[in-house]
Amino acid sequence: MSNPDAVRFGFSLTAINWESFSRKAMLDQTEVCVALPVLYTITQIFGMAAQGAAAYCMFKYKNLRHHILIFSNHTAHVHDNDIFSSAVLSMTFPAVLSIYLTFEYFILLFWPENVYPKRWNQVRKWIMLLTTAAMGATIILSTIVVTSHTGFITGVDSESAKQLTDLYFRPPLNYSTWPQNIAWITLTWICFVFNLACLPLMLITLNSEHRQDIKVTKKGIENPSV
Repeated sequence: MSNPDAVRFGFSLTAINWESFSRKAMLDQTEVCVALPVLYTITQIFGMAAQGAAAYCMFKYKNLRHHILIFSNHTAHVHDNDIFSSAVLSMTFPAVLSIYLTFEYFILLFWPENVYPKRWNQVRKWIMLLTTAAMGATIILSTIVVTSHTGFITGVDSESAKQLTDLYFRPPLNYSTWPQNIAWITLTWICFVFNLACLPLMLITLNSEHRQDIKVTKKGIENPSV
């Protein structure tokens, strides 16, 4: 028989219900907490869109490399590792960010009144800071690659290389001329902007939780249970 008051890892399972997603339930929280679920959702949406765009571009350049290699009888080799690596990063860190924000999103909706230990709040804070830093490094690197780098072909003469790129002209080796690359970078930038908007609000919320934890601790010391 299930326990209606079951608690797992400090979270009450009875708090999980559809009413938590209602507008009224969100407005019952503080202003900061009301803003955070909205920002988390927008960030995750653009993060998933950026991942999809990066994955599309990555596989298109992978197919380009494969087709040119096969058509040239394994003599021509496309060098586009820079955009390939940038796309992988743009798929990885938005995914990490989305997973973490999903976790924080459900904590805010289902357990808004929970007070967590200082050590746990510090872990949450550092995860967000490191993820934001990784997102910043990813978008800056990807922007530099797409706007200023160009792939090239080795193993054949320049005339043969031009014939191959004329035959397989999409995606182009001049990365900045392909709209799909621009869309990928734009979506990642939008995701990063909302990521930056989430950061200070989350830090304010975690500091508020820490002050509540101190008050609860002091109250427990002043009024110990008999």
